[in-house]
Amino acid sequence: MLFQSMSRTQTDLGSDAMGALPMGVVAGIGSYVTSYVAMFVLTLLEGGDVLQQEAWKAAGMILYNAHNVDITASALGQSRSVNFLGLSSGFGSIPTVVYYLVPVAALVLLGYVVAWRADGGGDLASAAMAGATVTGGYLVMVILGTFLFTISAGGASAGPDLVMSVLLAGLAYPIIAGGLGGVIASVTN
Repeated sequence: MLFQSMSRTQTDLGSDAMGALPMGVVAGIGSYVTSYVAMFVLTLLEGGDVLQQEAWKAAGMILYNAHNVDITASALGQSRSVNFLGLSSGFGSIPTVVYYLVPVAALVLLGYVVAWRADGGGDLASAAMAGATVTGGYLVMVILGTFLFTISAGGASAGPDLVMSVLLAGLAYPIIAGGLGGVIASVTN
């Protein structure tokens, strides 16, 4: 009887998360787009030139830096990694922490929404799993963005590191922050 109850609970947790998956995928895409738009606006506020041809790509690179993903620049057979937000001189007049908080806040908020809509918060584990379903859409967008936000010219290129993009931005951030949003939904509802 105990084993039957335990397996039923695990099945219920899995089915709750699977029920939230379509909404989570859409919310993950929305979270990524929201984070990107916020980074673009922050870049403009810092004096970025919207008329510059690659300005939209630069904002995307800053988004990846906000996930602690380095930008890898390659030229003449040499490679160098940099995180513009982590430079010792700072990034600009807007506190660097704001950039780091943007994707986390978007993921927590949409993880909360998914968990709340899926089951009104439900129990803690189900809500965390439902919130973490934002990973599906977010991961797809992270992979796509890794290629979209790469700049190539004259044999040189610069763009987000693909492996770290997948591991940090595509998996760790949405699982943890989306799951946290689900936990908050469970606790507050």
